[in-house]
Amino acid sequence: MYNFNINKLYDVFKKTNMRLQSIQFTRGLGLIENYFSLVFKSENETIVIEVETDFRIRNSEKILLAFNDLYIDQKGRELSVRRFRSQKDIEKTYLSVALSELNKYILNLNIINVEIKAYGDIYIFFENNLVVEIFNDTHLDDVVLYRITRENVEEIITYEVKYLNEELVISQN
Repeated sequence: MYNFNINKLYDVFKKTNMRLQSIQFTRGLGLIENYFSLVFKSENETIVIEVETDFRIRNSEKILLAFNDLYIDQKGRELSVRRFRSQKDIEKTYLSVALSELNKYILNLNIINVEIKAYGDIYIFFENNLVVEIFNDTHLDDVVLYRITRENVEEIITYEVKYLNEELVISQN
């Protein structure tokens, strides 16, 4: 484990031919953290970003999906604790609607730029003015912000970015 290094993450996104394939959500049900998975593909490689921190997708006009959409119903009202817990996955949430619509819209969008901030935020810019924003929003110790897994025929590398002992650190396995 070592201090957060922006260049390590930029190396992951070097390829300009990476295309966004899907955005998925995994509900942890209290056993693991809830997280989003963003899947990118090129001819020879797959990159998956698992986001456990604040996250949103927007265009130049509005927010299309936000992490907190998990906690509102399909009509935009806050879900009660009882109703939230009564669902099998996320079928009663606005997030389920937003993911379904967004996955139709994003298929095969090209990455045109990536910005990574020293404090861990990532901004991924796509054609059609779509932007994925991943925010470091915590000072809780030993909390994972996101994992980035890069897989090709030669290797699988996973970087885990977390907040540990009041510092942003990155580990590779």
